[in-house]
Amino acid sequence: MAPDDKPAGEGTAADRSMERGGRDDSIVNIFVMNKSNVGDWYCAPMRYFPFKKRVFAHFGALPGMSEDRIPRNIILGGGGLLNPVAKPHFETLTRHRSAIDKLIAWGIGSNVHYRTEDGFTDDISALYPPFIEMFDLFGARDFGTEHRWVPCASCMHPAFNTRFEIKNPIVLYEHEKVRIEIDGFPRMKNSEMDLRKVSRFLGSSETVITNSYHGVYWATLLGKRVVAIPFSSRFHGFKHQPRICTHDNWKKGIEKTETFPDALDECRRANVAFFCDVAKEFDFNI
Repeated sequence: MAPDDKPAGEGTAADRSMERGGRDDSIVNIFVMNKSNVGDWYCAPMRYFPFKKRVFAHFGALPGMSEDRIPRNIILGGGGLLNPVAKPHFETLTRHRSAIDKLIAWGIGSNVHYRTEDGFTDDISALYPPFIEMFDLFGARDFGTEHRWVPCASCMHPAFNTRFEIKNPIVLYEHEKVRIEIDGFPRMKNSEMDLRKVSRFLGSSETVITNSYHGVYWATLLGKRVVAIPFSSRFHGFKHQPRICTHDNWKKGIEKTETFPDALDECRRANVAFFCDVAKEFDFNI
């Protein structure tokens, strides 16, 4: 397994999960360590950049952290962490902010669910709460807000360096918990945890129909036409926008899709620039 594919918490002492608190000088990357959702698993920026240690903690553990266990240095993200159910997590960060030396958000975004048939009617910028001001450095994966655009760091994975032979006009890439009600095309769920296998699957198509955030993102990075069938605000913050459709009008939607040949380079450059600023925050001692 290549270093970029190594699961958090496995490997050397410099590549470990936080088990006994984070009150040393380690920088702890807190994200949703979901081993059944490949997008959650690979969104952690510490996987892709040269930190001295790779220390990870699960976002779900935050509400139970006391002040004497909260990490001193935190990189939060990536992922759709700005979700109403995450209120206790951010309350913990707010409550213990004085015990945190550096608090950085890297590629986090809005994630407010709605019914697909109702559509999304909110202003995505309005979904960013006031507590964002407590961060020393904040990178939002949603484009077009007042915050700095820093897309998901998974774009740095080498799985997106390859252009694959087209074998299918359309493939379906669906969220593990939400079925795409379309039949007749090759299908994969986002519970497939081999990212290289996922990239080959997406890359084998001309058009990807998906209800997965990272399905949209990764297909775009691979130069595909993308139709999104959304259920959350997170689908509406892409700089390189998919065609938003329902299960009833996806055929017409395909006719209006487009590709973004520069997307991979743009996303990687944004992440490299953000890493440079993160390094400055830590006086390049990372």
